[in-house]
Amino acid sequence: NAVEKRFVGVATASLTLFRTLGATIGITVLGLILNQKFVEAANRNIDPAWLAGASANPNFTGVKNLPNILRSPDALAAISARPGGAEAIEAIKLSFAEAIAVLFLVAAGIALVALGITLFIRNIRVKTAEEYHGEQPAAAPAMH
Repeated sequence: NAVEKRFVGVATASLTLFRTLGATIGITVLGLILNQKFVEAANRNIDPAWLAGASANPNFTGVKNLPNILRSPDALAAISARPGGAEAIEAIKLSFAEAIAVLFLVAAGIALVALGITLFIRNIRVKTAEEYHGEQPAAAPAMH
């Protein structure tokens, strides 16, 4: 309704493009925040001696990939079998929970900003089908 009828296709395509770009950039930024906060929490919560021992393992690909362990029953069993493994698993879970909590707060802040912006969007009345298609409403038949 904000554009002329001849530009509706262009407006729809532009809107779809910017929605897709926004979603892509938004997911990327939130993923970066999640990874960064997880690494910070993991370095704080996981015993450094356990991390040093894990680093010696050739399958260990770094602290940022520790949440993947939670998805693998084999990895969980292997870690649990090592000394301090059960504590390390709990520390990984705690670190991931802390990172998710921060991510939730960031996302809530973004949602509040978006809500504030929507309050400034101009309200445009939706056109009726007749107005959109350029038709005149049919005259009511005369009553005799």
